[in-house]
Amino acid sequence: MIDLHLHTNVSDGQYSPTETVRLAKDKGAVCISVTDHDRISGLKEARAAAMEAGVEFIPGIDIGSGMEALSGAEMEDILVNLRSRGEKL
Repeated sequence: MIDLHLHTNVSDGQYSPTETVRLAKDKGAVCISVTDHDRISGLKEARAAAMEAGVEFIPGIDIGSGMEALSGAEMEDILVNLRSRGEKL
């Protein structure tokens, strides 16, 4: 199994980087990427845990777009605009 989108408690995950790697390994992961929200501070720990566990590691980051702060009406306006230009959503 490969999982390229894992979050740790460095952002909104439940487990530490080390625990996250161990749990992924226990579930059969052979390659993972830790992609915490807007943070890279857990990557060093996750990389070390992955090396110890024999799991291939790809460092990552989940970069926020700021769109989560938009209201429902603002999101609807954006979607209507995109649809009117023929964008496929």
